[in-house]
Amino acid sequence: MKNNDNYNRVFVDFDEFKEEIKDVDANSTWIPEINSSVLTLKSFEEIESPEIAQECNVSLESAIDTSNNTGFVLKYGKNSYLVRDTALDSVLETAKIKGAALTRMPQYLFAEVLNKCFTVAKGDSLLLLRGEKVCACLSDLYEIMPISKLVDITERALNDKFGNLKFVSAENNYTYTSALWELPEAQDDLLEAYDKCVQKHTKRLHGKNFMPAIRFISSDVGKYAATAIPLFKMNGTYFRINSGIKVAHKLGTGNKVGIENYEKEIDTIFSKFIDMEKTMGAMSNCYIEHPVNAMIGFCKKAGIGKRIATDAVEEIERFSNGSGCYMDDIYLSIAGVMSAAQQKGMSSMQLLDLEENIAKILYYKWKDFDVAGTITW
Repeated sequence: MKNNDNYNRVFVDFDEFKEEIKDVDANSTWIPEINSSVLTLKSFEEIESPEIAQECNVSLESAIDTSNNTGFVLKYGKNSYLVRDTALDSVLETAKIKGAALTRMPQYLFAEVLNKCFTVAKGDSLLLLRGEKVCACLSDLYEIMPISKLVDITERALNDKFGNLKFVSAENNYTYTSALWELPEAQDDLLEAYDKCVQKHTKRLHGKNFMPAIRFISSDVGKYAATAIPLFKMNGTYFRINSGIKVAHKLGTGNKVGIENYEKEIDTIFSKFIDMEKTMGAMSNCYIEHPVNAMIGFCKKAGIGKRIATDAVEEIERFSNGSGCYMDDIYLSIAGVMSAAQQKGMSSMQLLDLEENIAKILYYKWKDFDVAGTITW
């Protein structure tokens, strides 16, 4: 069911994807300037779903789905809304409370605690209603950036900078929207730039068959900023070469927000590939004497579990054969855990988070992990 919390749709046809996100934007309602102190949360059980459906003026199916997920209704004044699972983090942020103990509480007690916090909450909230439920309860400082507009801007910019694109896939759910394009017309130029970065020291001709790509991600519920990330495809999986561009939804210290800023930033996306000199190029000049120990250290710090990283560690052990190697060899071996993670059945969101965690290694102080002795997981 499209209104259910677990709704997720994958696309391989770009026109179908565009129709989906246009429909999402058209059927979204943003309610601003709600005094946070008047919000209240109410829990309910599945048996109460018919009454809740009537109270919230929604389908019985949506009420039942909510009872089996969050089990909450958010109220302000005479208005009542089902609470989607994507809204819980922002509801907690509005109430200015957090902690693992909250998730272990019975639902009725959870609601009581939050209601006490709401009474002293400051500022206004911005509610996002989508699919018969509240998807987010955000700060009024939140900048609305419609997904369909972001995708249109991204597609135009990529066509302008890289020529004809190959649309690979896209995904849409209530947490985020993502899209992936490969850049075949720019492959020769970008691989030449890559080779110039790494050719001095790297032992393996990694980039011979790499395909450059761009991944777009954004979220209306606070999970992701509007993001475009330069990638290369290696053996069927993708790895990041830097952090790309990010434009936040919420104004904060030093960050950029809003559609206009995203449009300016996406125009710099070609330069983000050239900027790989600062990451991949620097890695190819960094010699690691104890690559297996360093790799285990990187994985532990980045939260990459042993279950999916074992094969990659064994690969770098075989490759280095008891000697050292350069950092880009290690990084690309770690990037290979994406394939293992897919085979282990990780969800799409888990894979995106894993890809991001792997990319954090680009900015570590690599020599700090180059230690002798025995390193255990």
